[in-house]
Amino acid sequence: MRFVNAADLQLNGDFGAFTTSTSAPAILALTGNNLAGGPDIVSLSLTSDLTLLALENFVTAKASYSIGELDDGLRVILGGVTLLDFDQDDWEAAPAMQEAFGALWTPWSAEGAPFELEISPGNINLYVTAKEGVNVGQRVDILTLFTPLTQNAPTLADFNLGDFNLTLENANHGGPGELRDITATIEIEIAMIPEPHSGSLLLLAGLATLVRRRRG
Repeated sequence: MRFVNAADLQLNGDFGAFTTSTSAPAILALTGNNLAGGPDIVSLSLTSDLTLLALENFVTAKASYSIGELDDGLRVILGGVTLLDFDQDDWEAAPAMQEAFGALWTPWSAEGAPFELEISPGNINLYVTAKEGVNVGQRVDILTLFTPLTQNAPTLADFNLGDFNLTLENANHGGPGELRDITATIEIEIAMIPEPHSGSLLLLAGLATLVRRRRG
């Protein structure tokens, strides 16, 4: 699709049919069938192909997922490199998690949902609503409350949408696992390079939103 005064971003993945708008920022909404549960890994992939015009420059991008339920961990892979990997074995005994959620956090029953995963150059965060403790009722980054098996923030080069493949998977310490009610968003920032004798620099953002609803 063509963003108004911005780059051309082609998005593909396990998200079914989609519709687009022509307003700026453009919005791409996708819906698909239920992919929840089962003994196998639930895997959702997103790829893109970014084409810049002569006077456009890629500045940065951010990917985010809003998840309604998960059992009982996550794995995120970008360009074949694992950015995040954790399950219940990693967070169950962490004192800070017990303070925020009591004896046992139950993300498979949507406790603290929506679970908002944000991935950008230099950062990876997972925001959940605390149920107890000093932060009760507040959104907290639970990746600061325990030590995941793997946690590697991507670089800006990793986030170049011209060569981009992002995969979200469930991780589970011993059961079937699941992911439900997922909304995925890619936001890109493009700088318009000024023409000769122009003293201004216009920053525009293109927004693509993908919706995966999973019930059952």
